[in-house]
Amino acid sequence: MAANLVYAEVLTSGVDGLRPSLLLSVERRATYGTTTTVLQRYLFDAPEELVRFCGSHQIKLSKLAAVFLTSAEGSRGLPELILTLGDQGLSKLHVRGPPGLADYAHVVTETLSHPRAMKVLPADVCPKDNIDPCNEDALCFEDDHLQVWAIRAGEGQESCRQQTKRQKLMGPQKTRFVGYLCKLKAGGANLVVLPGSGSGPPVNGPSPDDFRFYLGPKPHDAGDKEISISDGGLRRGLWKAHEYLAKWRHLCPQVLPTQPSSESRSMQQTASLNKIAESLAGMVDDAGTALPVLRAYLRPVPRLESGIAESPDVGRVKIATETECNDWGLQNALVQAGHMLQQAEVLPDAAFEPELQFLGTGSAKPTSRRGQSSILVRFGKFRAMLDCGGGTWAQLVRLFGEDEAARIVDELDIIWISHHHADHCAGLPTLLAKRSKPGIRVVASPRIIKFWRADLAFAGCGIGGALAAPYISNHHDFKAPSELDWQVSVTSVKVVHCVESYAVVLRSSTDQVIYSGDCRPSDDLVTASHCTGSGGAKAIRTWLVHEATFDPQEEANAVACRHSTLTEALDVAARMHADGALLTHFSQRYPSITLRGGPDDESGPSAEVVSDECKGVGAGAAFDGMRIRVAQLSAFAAAGRTFEDYWARKHQASEAARKASGPPEPRQPPAGTALSSSCFRIQSAVKQTQSVSGSSVKKSQVVNNHTLEERLCAFYLRFNPEKKTDAPRIAKLFEKKEAFLNAKLRSRYGEDLLSQNLTTAPGSPTSSSEFEEAVPSKSRSMSDKLPDLTHVQELARAAKPDLLAPPPPPPPPPPPAPLSLFQALPPAP
Repeated sequence: MAANLVYAEVLTSGVDGLRPSLLLSVERRATYGTTTTVLQRYLFDAPEELVRFCGSHQIKLSKLAAVFLTSAEGSRGLPELILTLGDQGLSKLHVRGPPGLADYAHVVTETLSHPRAMKVLPADVCPKDNIDPCNEDALCFEDDHLQVWAIRAGEGQESCRQQTKRQKLMGPQKTRFVGYLCKLKAGGANLVVLPGSGSGPPVNGPSPDDFRFYLGPKPHDAGDKEISISDGGLRRGLWKAHEYLAKWRHLCPQVLPTQPSSESRSMQQTASLNKIAESLAGMVDDAGTALPVLRAYLRPVPRLESGIAESPDVGRVKIATETECNDWGLQNALVQAGHMLQQAEVLPDAAFEPELQFLGTGSAKPTSRRGQSSILVRFGKFRAMLDCGGGTWAQLVRLFGEDEAARIVDELDIIWISHHHADHCAGLPTLLAKRSKPGIRVVASPRIIKFWRADLAFAGCGIGGALAAPYISNHHDFKAPSELDWQVSVTSVKVVHCVESYAVVLRSSTDQVIYSGDCRPSDDLVTASHCTGSGGAKAIRTWLVHEATFDPQEEANAVACRHSTLTEALDVAARMHADGALLTHFSQRYPSITLRGGPDDESGPSAEVVSDECKGVGAGAAFDGMRIRVAQLSAFAAAGRTFEDYWARKHQASEAARKASGPPEPRQPPAGTALSSSCFRIQSAVKQTQSVSGSSVKKSQVVNNHTLEERLCAFYLRFNPEKKTDAPRIAKLFEKKEAFLNAKLRSRYGEDLLSQNLTTAPGSPTSSSEFEEAVPSKSRSMSDKLPDLTHVQELARAAKPDLLAPPPPPPPPPPPAPLSLFQALPPAP
């Protein structure tokens, strides 16, 4: 199937802690209508949370053929991408990138347990200083639609200290940034993708229609068709995640961090958008508005398309949430819940009271509501991070802003990883690269350390200030450093999930926080939690964070996947005599989590319902962004029914709206809708003309056809060549109803068989001048551009070889029948 719609679309654009990325789509659009079929897609850079972003924006990656990495920093989302594409049934994925990529990709697929059904085919590219698009020997990738050459790019903005340490630790410096030149086999504008670190070498024979995208700042002397995604592209982020945070801030602001200067940040974004709009004043969409670039069309016609700003409207979300709470009778309950959380008792040793910050509470597949696992724990001055799934750094930026997020990372004393699955460790390289202080401890299995070191080698020894390696230990050998006064012990407990899976107990003199990681209910963990004082009395308070991946009714799935159900997690809390419990790591199949039954005792088919024997346990369901002191756990558990009612009703209302009005409209305009349909008709006609241009059949003029099928086939060849195969079926359907068929054709094409001189009456062939008079003006303008298109005879011959054969001589008239007596009589009365 030939492609007639090819465009590059901006995905992530550098906001919300997400690095820029670009998606090249090769599609087939119908000649009439706006329906398209995705043939192939190609990705430039795979940052963390890319899969989560695409899910939020309804962008499917199932047709992804290759990933082109411009730098090691753009490969951080590769583990998550490999897992997702494998689950979607993709058979293979080509990956190209700077030297060192092949070794890094091999370690990723070996250590992070990617699906065996999908083959990852990585290859290091050798960028050239001077690219000749006619030289196919220098290709780094080629398939049915695309040819790609690697371009040598600059080495980026890097301090002298970073360069010195990189050369000292890694040896001779190697190429770390690569650009790409993409050429369509079917014709069209070329695409050049470069990191924001250099302008790239010259390309022989550049076309004025070529586009250049920079995944970062662009040169000051860049042209109109040189676009910087981070500066001049559309600001695209996880706007749905911001809306969920805004809803939670209205429901219970007492357990969420303060929003980081939202008003000033909104003003800065507005000023930035206005500046970009001025710089793109010459590149307007069909509405005539200058906006940041969303897409660049390479085929059928080179042009830029603007998009819609995606900054979340927090004020609108707050008003809508307040209206929903009033309509559902929950406002008074929310006020009472707020008072309970504000008046939560202050522990006697408040300065050392544990505090939990949930950065991600979902399972392996992140969604808009729940990201991958990560928890911040504070014991006085002690700071720990438990698990570091993909997107952990980006979530810190969304919650606190980039400056505060960097300070939080610098203050960490330890990063503890439960096991080697990507949703628990894929964010570790980015987080360590953002740290500017040495001395952090990392407790992880050998597989995770191997993955981190492979990333470090691929990146060329660090990207941020953390060029000094952290102190690394496995779970068995780790001991808290005596020179540091942590006042907290860290104990790992073996659990049942995968190879080298652990839970952890963080214990001070007054409190202990226990995190299960991913596991089946563990007797060893219950035993490790028991800590008694003199006389067998309970010595310290116990706070449990336990995974609850599955619904209680899906215990068989939980056993097969070695996870826990919600009921099993609460049972572990009861056996530990925990003072409070928070549940996390929920499967994304459950849009609402219900511990006590939904509204009117109907929680819906996708809500989790806990059995009666567990309702007495003081527990709550954690959510992304939640920050809670352990003294607030009992109040949060008591108020949990109100929050659960809201989300269950919200899910029911959303499902009802979806059934009534269909799925929500895309955030951005669909690809190709801004292009005129005549572009695709001309392209289709060119293809039809070229397909018969090599024929040795001599051109002649159009003749009148006899059967309806033949005449209809000739009609479709003029106006919609894709429907010529339907001519036999339509002719049979409208047999003896030609007037009705002509009316249908006129309503759609503005012409019919009569106006095109395709009649049933035999006669001499239509002259060329007569044909031009019969063809509509739109087709004549098309014919002016395509000289061979004025003669449709060769097109008809290609479709039906016998269509232009000379008509057979008319049969001789039958002999007259003998006169019958009954024919002469008048009809009977």
